[in-house]
Amino acid sequence: MGRKKTPANILKARGSWRAGNGNGSENQQPKPLKKLPRKPQRFKGQAAKFYKRIGQQLIDRQIMTELDIRLFELMCDSYQRYVEAERLINEMGAVLTEGSKKPYENPACKISRQAFSQLKEIMLQFGMSPQSRQDVQAIIDNDTESSRFFS
Repeated sequence: MGRKKTPANILKARGSWRAGNGNGSENQQPKPLKKLPRKPQRFKGQAAKFYKRIGQQLIDRQIMTELDIRLFELMCDSYQRYVEAERLINEMGAVLTEGSKKPYENPACKISRQAFSQLKEIMLQFGMSPQSRQDVQAIIDNDTESSRFFS
């Protein structure tokens, strides 16, 4: 199976990118978006704010490409599901007893956990955690540091 191919933009940041290495992948790399696409109609309230705020941050950092839009929309869907489930938990409580003598977990708790798990997984792919940001930043910082000596 082997290692995953390192994207050309990472290789360029490291200073180890070679044009014309025979696979033509340098021409296939998606370009970062300059403007956030229009918000889908299905996003309301918190999800709409999340789309605008986080989407603009990803655009400003030149992380989001046209290929990433659908994944970003899935992240917004997960966020919306998470917020709605948490609202229900806050209103009804995490433990319910209605219609049963034995207490049981509010079904919204499971929805919240699943949505949060999916949200976290997608956020990691966009470099939105300290660790994932540090990994990308370390590559850029090392290149900048070494370029002082080899320019």
